[in-house]
Amino acid sequence: MKTALFTVLALAVAVNASAATKLTFSHVKMKSEAGSATEKKLGSFDIDFIQIAAAPGQKLSPAQIKVNQLMREEAKNLPCGVGAEGTDDLSNQSVFMKSNVTFISPRLLAISRGLDTDCGGAHPDSGSISKIFDLETAQEIDIRTGKAPNYDSPTATQKAVDAVIMAAMKAQAKKEIASLGADDECSQTYSDLSFYTTDISLTPKALIVQNDEPHVSMACQFKTTIPLTAFSKVAPKGSLLAELAAGAAKLKK
Repeated sequence: MKTALFTVLALAVAVNASAATKLTFSHVKMKSEAGSATEKKLGSFDIDFIQIAAAPGQKLSPAQIKVNQLMREEAKNLPCGVGAEGTDDLSNQSVFMKSNVTFISPRLLAISRGLDTDCGGAHPDSGSISKIFDLETAQEIDIRTGKAPNYDSPTATQKAVDAVIMAAMKAQAKKEIASLGADDECSQTYSDLSFYTTDISLTPKALIVQNDEPHVSMACQFKTTIPLTAFSKVAPKGSLLAELAAGAAKLKK
């Protein structure tokens, strides 16, 4: 259907996640109309986001409906104000976003968004934004705790999980430096890695983490795959992370 600002296309992918979840998901596309007066004023955007749906004959729960609403709202809240009514001329600005489901279960939905933005400055921006939603509460959750993110007062468990993540990233950074050479411009970036500038994506077998760098250092981004089983010793018994680690161990067999 068309609106004044963009064309919305429902891509009928509706991939069945698994027999157990009885959920499907589809990609929904919001795209500015090329060459239109609206695009010249509001900027160019090509946005792909996820919506979950129930299997035939079933209905989504209120929490699942809320998660869909959250993902729609986030997709419309674009960087640089692109796509929003206002007084600024955004004709030289653009946003491209592609979303993927990396994990889905009766309780969890994990998505990863690849984002490329040009806000009119000297350097375009790119990177990944990953989120995990609890489909029972409609909350975004922190994989380390299974609860809403809280970076101000990390628990002992959070610190232990962070240590596993940082150790894996630093090991990968050493491999990157060995491949590129110690004098490469990314060497300093790799020595200053920080957990709080890291994107974390959940998959059935691993966490995939990526250092999130400012535009001038985008070439220094790299990904580290950390098996979920690596967290077995630091995740408290009965916690979400412990359950995911146990599930990943079964997938290995």
